[in-house]
Amino acid sequence: MPLLLALLIANAWAQPPEDAGVLVDRVLVVVEDTPIAASRVAFLAAVKERCGDADVFGRVLTERVEPLESLIFQEVLRAGPARAVRLTDKQAGLERLHAFEGTFDSPADAGAFRARWGVDRAAMLELFQESARLDAAIELSVQFQVSDDEERTYYERHRDDVFGGRPYGEVADQVSRRAYSLRFEAEFNSWRARLRSAASLRYVAR
Repeated sequence: MPLLLALLIANAWAQPPEDAGVLVDRVLVVVEDTPIAASRVAFLAAVKERCGDADVFGRVLTERVEPLESLIFQEVLRAGPARAVRLTDKQAGLERLHAFEGTFDSPADAGAFRARWGVDRAAMLELFQESARLDAAIELSVQFQVSDDEERTYYERHRDDVFGGRPYGEVADQVSRRAYSLRFEAEFNSWRARLRSAASLRYVAR
């Protein structure tokens, strides 16, 4: 996790909201020498609740895993595939930040969310920019090709239920996208499992 955001969240949990009572933060797991505290898990859970569209917010923030597991995998990515990945500008982060702010009823509500967690808008931009960088690392790491035969097989299997019986020539682009998406999920899940199992991690509290 970027240092700025970690410090801001730590400050926020040093002064928890009144309705939260007294909260003692604790380290839950250490991943590649990086500790993950309960406050980080809670913050990510709050963010992920508003990030439902993978096409908008990317894979890292919408993957259907528990927030702790998501943070573990993010640290594994940072220590490995994402280490050499750089984004040339902040456009991806800005788009995600704007979309996130759009999930609130008003700018004031978005500001209240930031105030509750003790983060400013620059820190939120850093979070979304980092999520875009990690997503880019995934895209670069999961490499495969979908053959014409695989696309044809997918079409024949789903010609009626997905493509309404239309000729292959009319739906070739859709077939290609769907076949690629399914193959990507399979390749990603396999790659993710290998990466995760090879990581160095130690649970401190559960």
